[in-house]
Amino acid sequence: MSENEELSYSAAIQEASKSICRFPLIPVEGIPLRSSIANNFDAISAFCPDSSDLLIATYPKAGTTWTQEIVDLLLHNGDAEACRRAPTPVRSPFLEICYPPPIPSGLELLSKMAPPRIIKTHLPFQLVPAGFWEKKCKAIYVARNAKDNVVSYYHFDRMNMTQPEPGPWEGYIHKFMRGDLPWGSWYDHVKGYWEERDKRNILYIFYEDMKENPRREVERIMRYLDLSLSDDIITRIVELTSFTAMKENPMANYTCVPTRVYDRSISAFMRKGEVGDWKNHFTPEQSAEFDADYQRQMKQADIPFRTDVMSDKQTVIPRSLLVPIEGILLEDHIAEGLEAVSAFSPHPSDLLVVAYPKSGSTWTLEIIDLLLHNGDVESCRRAPITVRTTFLESTVRLRSKSGLDQLKELDPPRVIKTHLPFQLIPVGFREKKCKTIYVARNPKDTLVSFYYFHHMNKTCPEPGTWDDFVRKFMRDELPWGSWYDHVKGFWEERHKRNILYLFYEDMKENPRREVERIMKFLDLSLSDDVISRIVELTTFKNMKENPMANYTFLPNEIYDQSVSKFIRKGEVGDWKNHFTAEQAAEFDEDYKKKMKQVNIPFKTEF
Repeated sequence: MSENEELSYSAAIQEASKSICRFPLIPVEGIPLRSSIANNFDAISAFCPDSSDLLIATYPKAGTTWTQEIVDLLLHNGDAEACRRAPTPVRSPFLEICYPPPIPSGLELLSKMAPPRIIKTHLPFQLVPAGFWEKKCKAIYVARNAKDNVVSYYHFDRMNMTQPEPGPWEGYIHKFMRGDLPWGSWYDHVKGYWEERDKRNILYIFYEDMKENPRREVERIMRYLDLSLSDDIITRIVELTSFTAMKENPMANYTCVPTRVYDRSISAFMRKGEVGDWKNHFTPEQSAEFDADYQRQMKQADIPFRTDVMSDKQTVIPRSLLVPIEGILLEDHIAEGLEAVSAFSPHPSDLLVVAYPKSGSTWTLEIIDLLLHNGDVESCRRAPITVRTTFLESTVRLRSKSGLDQLKELDPPRVIKTHLPFQLIPVGFREKKCKTIYVARNPKDTLVSFYYFHHMNKTCPEPGTWDDFVRKFMRDELPWGSWYDHVKGFWEERHKRNILYLFYEDMKENPRREVERIMKFLDLSLSDDVISRIVELTTFKNMKENPMANYTFLPNEIYDQSVSKFIRKGEVGDWKNHFTAEQAAEFDEDYKKKMKQVNIPFKTEF
């Protein structure tokens, strides 16, 4: 689009600005919409898209403009100039928007564009024109946590002179909770698309994930659009869509809208773009009331929202110190919270997955999640593994919520991971007779993997040299204590405590057999085709490439995957590339001494 056409769009808004007012709300099928939209809704509802059109849907102020810019750059191979051909609302029309003439409505702009078109909407799922689903159009939905969303919407309503008067902050929160704002209930909005995401080919993404790891989410969108761009182009797109670059981009920052309509002396259209800014607005009382209402309205939904993420600007976290608890060495931040962990009361339907570190926990958790979701890959890519399953003893040192806080927000049955030895497991798991899966890996390969993990995990204690680390392992001086006591503790209790005891080596040798064992233990019955799909989805190669399982969602300040990948080799027998003949002999002698009273069938090679 030419510069003159771009200016004519701005000029049209300027010309109509005297007719602009804070439009009242009129309900459409129970959803409050601005009167200018409600009065034209028959035409909006009748819109017939082309099957190649892409719909970008969000609740207002949830990351719409950001996503529109990412998509436009992906479709133009990262060409910044091509994506500055016109303002965002011209390049990617707002389906339902209607303003006084001569401002073109969304429908008018779309009528002049040839497919494929990028179409924005804030309509809840039930009000989206049926043609989008009949034509099987692709749709991207962006969801933002409720607290940051309400803060951003409040400031937007203050500066946007077409929105109803927001009133004071205290009252605005209650309007949000009641669903009395334009485009209705945030709760129903995010749930509506979540529930339809699998049936309707909807890519459901989270604003917080985009902030935490923008490259990963750009790549997800790229794959969804069946595109393949080079790493350099993806890097450029990530840079061009950073908050700073977007805020300074006149084709994306809505400076095309005159101050009479968007009063930027009150608030910028792109204000902060932070995760967790809600903490600067909610009082403790407001937060408590909001949280209680959230629990009530979202209790039937399992949508993994986060109200905080690890920021690139945060200070590098120092390596942990080790503290003994009942003779077991634990990282200091975990030791501090262990009393609360010990008091945790599970539900009888909860599933506990236990392993000594680097023994196959993530692999097993992914298998379980796929089994519980009938092999549906999209369901199991709904969120990172740390959100889909809960690490019982984890703390806020590395995550936005502790494991215990995360569990409070989830309804049973829950999949709960732990590295705690048997004697430190909360007694509630035994009292409630919860099912437990234990994964054991031979000590030599476990040691090698744990060594590399210590190098890449910048919060673990300093590993020292390889020789030092071998001796720490043999002396039980690593986090979570003695490998020997760990594997023996669960082995000795496996028959009394409803524990399925698995071996990493068996999972590598015959993954289908072990997947079927887990399935039967969980009292599930899946078809052969679904089992085959699960085995394929959880191969080492697929796990390593799965951004929801490979821990690339954690920043490099925590997991520096340039040092070593979280999912590194996954081989049985890799220890031979690390142990000297003398180390292996000394290790074997120590193993025989510590394990002579127990007959656990470990394999160190096939």
